[in-house]
Amino acid sequence: MAPLRSLLFVAGCVALLACAGCSELRTSSGLGTGSVASTPADFELAPAGVVSEQMAALAEWRNDATASGRVFSFASPGNRVITGPLERFEKLVDSSPYVALTDNQGYAVGRAVKKGDAATVLVTLIDRSGTLVAYRFYLSRQEDESQHRWMTDAVYRFTPSEAGADQTVSPTI
Repeated sequence: MAPLRSLLFVAGCVALLACAGCSELRTSSGLGTGSVASTPADFELAPAGVVSEQMAALAEWRNDATASGRVFSFASPGNRVITGPLERFEKLVDSSPYVALTDNQGYAVGRAVKKGDAATVLVTLIDRSGTLVAYRFYLSRQEDESQHRWMTDAVYRFTPSEAGADQTVSPTI
């Protein structure tokens, strides 16, 4: 049964990300392609790298007490005002529609679409019930101590069917 799920996951990600490309593919066990930096809110990370870091921490959410802080460290100041403090953020992530970010069979992080100081990154995953789900991460470049870094402003969930049968789902700004 597990090989079939893996095949369905890969097929679903390939179909959904065909035009957007895929910069990282991981299973819920954390195995996959792509390297992930380990420094929270790293100044050198590109938008897809920020999302990859957040998804790696979300994969460890239930087993690592520091995971929520790592995810939250990439939230932009405006996002923190809405979703913080950390305890509130943790409750938000553990609720619908975000719980699939921490409880899934595997995920793929797409390539970033950038426009100036804004970017979007599409993440597709297979939730525990076997449903293909997508999240669009919205990021902006933030200034901090004379450096710029990408931080997450918002994350929205949608299912591929919500995009319409005749539309291609891709990250957009």
